Amino acid sequence: MSLLTHDIFFLSYRESNAEENWQRLIQRFPRAKRLHGVRGVLRAHQMLATLAESEFFFIVDGDNQIHDDFSFQTPFELYTDSLYVWRAQNPVNDLVYGFGGIKLYNKALLAQPTKVGTDVATTIAPKYLPVPIIASTTAFHVSPQESWRGAFRECAKLTMQLFKKPGDIDTRERLAVWLTKGQDRLHGSWCLLGAKQGHEFAKKSISEVKTIDEINDFYWLETEFVKNNQMLSEISTDSSLLSGL
Repeated sequence: MSLLTHDIFFLSYRESNAEENWQRLIQRFPRAKRLHGVRGVLRAHQMLATLAESEFFFIVDGDNQIHDDFSFQTPFELYTDSLYVWRAQNPVNDLVYGFGGIKLYNKALLAQPTKVGTDVATTIAPKYLPVPIIASTTAFHVSPQESWRGAFRECAKLTMQLFKKPGDIDTRERLAVWLTKGQDRLHGSWCLLGAKQGHEFAKKSISEVKTIDEINDFYWLETEFVKNNQMLSEISTDSSLLSGL
């Protein structure tokens, strides 16, 4: 059982609602600290490891709105080889899983330069442990570009994961929802466009035997968004988008 106080970090980069979410966090948890504007996902996480004073520390993303009943308590055994991820509510397609969720890292896993996969959260630790508690809402949908970007990145990662583990039913179902649901929600059309294009980007990378590491470069993503934003009218919600995987 671990009831110790762990550091809480708010990690923001270019989220337009970051300040609002930061104020929401520190009103309830004044001890929280913020790191803003560090380019590179892994680099930002490793910087937090050097700043952390506790063995484990929480990361709250800039577009994350914590729920009123979440208290950053960990009343369960913590293992140094594990990453803990709380559930987050997706306001566009109503999925509930680790996308955008609050994470608890072990400092030692990030303290040294490490070669990790495109998705830091799922590759930094030997064990990825979901916590079955909905702790927050991932409010990534506050602008067209942010909606597109969040969906593009996530669907590229889901597509790669499905390629590596074609029998993963959860991943297949989540990808299908991203590709077909949310048209009627705020910036839902942009989310669907990003999902479709992220899925196709990953499929092309698979065929060309390339990584999808570009999705961690927000400047590259901004260029892709500008290049592709004229395609909004071409969105398809046909589940056949999953064909070939």
